[in-house]
Amino acid sequence: MAHSLNLCKKCGRQYEPEKCGRSMCSPWTPPENAKEIYRVNHGAAMYIVRPGLAELWLFDELIKLGLQPQLRPGDDAYDLRIEVAGKVLAIDVKDARSAKQLARRLNTDTIPSEPAWDEAYFVLPPWRDSQHYRHVLQVNLKPNVPVLWATELLTRIKGDIAK
Repeated sequence: MAHSLNLCKKCGRQYEPEKCGRSMCSPWTPPENAKEIYRVNHGAAMYIVRPGLAELWLFDELIKLGLQPQLRPGDDAYDLRIEVAGKVLAIDVKDARSAKQLARRLNTDTIPSEPAWDEAYFVLPPWRDSQHYRHVLQVNLKPNVPVLWATELLTRIKGDIAK
């Protein structure tokens, strides 16, 4: 008797019985022309694929607002460059399961000054947003680290567009 595993078509994680259950995966379906879907190893998934999903999600949201974001400008100096209301925003999207580890990383991380920008932010995806995650991040993050949730960034941009 042959057995098969149910694998999430987005992240490759095994699931039971109907869906992955991860909030970042639930709205996704594979392209109709997809013939095969591959799963990457844990390290590649953790440091390349999953952060890339957050970048692409935000990129799509910015397109929906009528903007023309640039992905990975300056040989991936940061993740997204956006021109809105006469200013340039540099966005470095961060997606980490552990808010404490993310805070430690952000406390020492900087957003490169080239390509030039007017404002720069580390942006967190909405699927990480919870009261617990926010609390742990706040307790461990140094003051003046420019962090925004993606929903906050999008709200600010919508306000800038409306002006």
